[in-house]
Amino acid sequence: MTWSAPTSNGGSTITSYVVTSSPGGKQATWTSGPLTATVSGLTAHTTYTFTVVAVNSVGPGPASAPSNPITPR
Repeated sequence: MTWSAPTSNGGSTITSYVVTSSPGGKQATWTSGPLTATVSGLTAHTTYTFTVVAVNSVGPGPASAPSNPITPR
């Protein structure tokens, strides 16, 4: 999954992003490099959406809007 950085970092550098699947709540954390992450442990033929939360020294920001539905094969 890939995403774009938010327009505002709340005044502090973003240190990580957390990607969460729904259903299931499986997560992947980004800490450096291109804005991409792989969420492991998903079930084939189950439809998921994903949200991304930016984290800085102040704490986590609001979750993104859910992604388009994705169904792993």
